[in-house]
Amino acid sequence: MNSLNRECEVSSDHDFNEGAGCLSWGRWVVGVICVGIVMLSFSAGGHLQMLISPMVAWVLMGVLLLFVLGRVLREREMMGSSLSLVFLPWLIYVVVNYCCLSLTPWYGRVELLGFGCAGVVFGCVILMRGRDVEWLGKGVMGFGVLVIFVTMFQEVMGASWHPVGGVNSIRAQYGERLSSVFSMPNSLGCCMLLVLPYFLLYAFCKRKWQLSYGLGAVACMWALHASVSRASVLIAVPVILLCCYVSGVSWKWRVLRAVLVLLVHGGMYLVVASGGEGQERFERLAKSGGEVTREVYFAAAHALFESAPIFGVGLGNFQVLWDQQFPVNRNHGEYFTHSDYLQTLCETGLVGAGLLFGAVALVVLRGARKMWGERKCFSTDKDLLVRVALCGLLGFGLYQLVNFESKVWANFFVSVIYFAVLVRYGSRCVQWRCGRGAKLGALGVWIVLSVFWGGAYRDTQSSYSFSKGSLALSRVQGVHGMGLPGPKEKLAEAEEGFRKAIEWREDFMPAHWFWGRARMSHRFYGEECIEAVVESSVKHYDKAIELCPLQWRLWAERGMSLAQDPTRVEEARESFLRAIDIVPAHTNALIYYARFLEAQGEEEALRNVLEKVLVIDVSMQMNGIVAQEMLDNLNATSVRK
Repeated sequence: MNSLNRECEVSSDHDFNEGAGCLSWGRWVVGVICVGIVMLSFSAGGHLQMLISPMVAWVLMGVLLLFVLGRVLREREMMGSSLSLVFLPWLIYVVVNYCCLSLTPWYGRVELLGFGCAGVVFGCVILMRGRDVEWLGKGVMGFGVLVIFVTMFQEVMGASWHPVGGVNSIRAQYGERLSSVFSMPNSLGCCMLLVLPYFLLYAFCKRKWQLSYGLGAVACMWALHASVSRASVLIAVPVILLCCYVSGVSWKWRVLRAVLVLLVHGGMYLVVASGGEGQERFERLAKSGGEVTREVYFAAAHALFESAPIFGVGLGNFQVLWDQQFPVNRNHGEYFTHSDYLQTLCETGLVGAGLLFGAVALVVLRGARKMWGERKCFSTDKDLLVRVALCGLLGFGLYQLVNFESKVWANFFVSVIYFAVLVRYGSRCVQWRCGRGAKLGALGVWIVLSVFWGGAYRDTQSSYSFSKGSLALSRVQGVHGMGLPGPKEKLAEAEEGFRKAIEWREDFMPAHWFWGRARMSHRFYGEECIEAVVESSVKHYDKAIELCPLQWRLWAERGMSLAQDPTRVEEARESFLRAIDIVPAHTNALIYYARFLEAQGEEEALRNVLEKVLVIDVSMQMNGIVAQEMLDNLNATSVRK
């Protein structure tokens, strides 16, 4: 070949990288990716920044980088898709956006690690042989089978059981909803939407093992309903219809299959979810006319987008800025908007959203054009894989309207594999001769990724240590909420986790924040004087505020700590007022200050604050009710006097 590169149309009997030296490389990569996805799912459900999830992603990225290096140095010629670099502009923009705008480096760096690992997984799938990609597809199906089996076992053990944490390791708020290997039932529902097309299309188009694939589809729908995820149950309908439509050329068979599968889907709802928590959740949704809590996040994301529509407020900043935009009645912060589209729009602006969603649309349209351009029944594994990817991405894309599954890495990496499949088989291939210049260029890109990978090690360690510490602290504070001292060894474990997190990264703000909370827990044991406890707690709060001065909750909790020391009451007042200055219409900030005024016996100031809460919370939700009760008690006290 005389030219540096050449382009050729991808035909049904042609595939990328069918060279003789690819066999061992591809199969090893398939195994590594599948093992990584499984480990991510078992690690707190693969949730971003939870326990060992960042470490698993870091190891996965490092191993895959080694495979890529060996492949680039060994091969003389390779082929890739004309869309192989379609997501690269967005990745570059996200890095620049983070460096220029991020207020939350402790979170943004871990999120960049996830995106970087996803990019490496995407590239590895592009460089694989076609047969290895088909094996990777079967690995994704195997992952779905594993999730279904764990769901069945959880049904026997109880909804609070998790394969890693055991009994009572799933939050009680989920009730009887099953979550399988994940930490949230919604993630189970999303996973089933991703793997359901495998079972359906293989059952429709494969002559062998049709019964097994059909039973797998039924089990998949059962697990989907067992999660009691309303969005998953509803989104499964268009996914099923698309699977039936692309399964053949005869309208008769398409309609027959659609009717049969939808009857099974509806019957599964009647058997699994009807009459229990599932019916209650759907009835609550119908009565409220929508999802109440998500409306709060959506309004905040919209307000943040309007404040910086072009470039966004910065990667990872939603968790700091969201509740400054809307008077809410929640006592905890949120990391995500519960809509990946809105979060991308508000954090990266029109530029970031345009780069990402434009690339997604281009890939999906190319894949759809190839699929509908054929006039035969697709029965080969490669052809079926294209259809599986399109149907799976339809479910994943619709689910992202009301959830944040791109922050659950196990599901996110499965979707990345689907995008890579569409890029491989939905666009033209480009063949490169790996000469000295090309190899040097590829080596330069590899070095950049490796430097980023090496720098992310500290982030994975600090995140893991913080997760362990926060989990231990939550168990201590749960006992303190009942007025009991609680297990002191857990408190020591929590502080040790925060100490290690800060050792790895001094600017890891959440560790300073939660260490301040942990120090205040020492007052329950009486081993230190209250002045020393308050002083040590405020020291950590001050460091956290130095790193993130716009987080009003830091100022409010600092005031609560200072209020425990009678000699520092005025400092506490200043902290509460600073929190209110940041979020003047936030009812939680006002209630914190009201409790302080109540303890100080300042009746007139207390009355003014409570009346302001009632003006804001006209719907009389949680804080409105609290304010009314406090105001009634105040009036009753005034009458007695």
